[in-house]
Amino acid sequence: MELAERRGAKVPLMVGHRLIAMSAMHTGDIAGSRSHFDRTVALYDSAEHRALAPRFGQDIRVAALSFRGLALWLLGYPELALADAERIITDAEEINHGPTSMYALHRSATINIQCGDYAAAEAQVEELVALATQKGAGFWKQVGLTK
Repeated sequence: MELAERRGAKVPLMVGHRLIAMSAMHTGDIAGSRSHFDRTVALYDSAEHRALAPRFGQDIRVAALSFRGLALWLLGYPELALADAERIITDAEEINHGPTSMYALHRSATINIQCGDYAAAEAQVEELVALATQKGAGFWKQVGLTK
């Protein structure tokens, strides 16, 4: 990441911070993961980076916000986690990329379940199953059916 920082290369920096954030989260450094997710989100420029969603499978900001929401919930900030859950749905709608939308619905529903908003989670799961059925995305349909 040092080289990317020296060169001001935003995409490698975003990816690097997201990877470090995921590693930190999975090794128990939740506060550290939040910091790296924050950096990922701060580096994101929708005009420049939304076109990368097909390359990564989903939009990087949506992915970072979805796991930052988990980190926020684990750190005791359910209101902030729910705000990230709403933001990823809004972002996914704006992007209009099927895989990002299905990913966002799944991750937002997960955050809503963790925060106790079961009605919102149920609505998102139903929307996920309907979208996955429409797109012929068996994996995401199954994810929705097992929530």
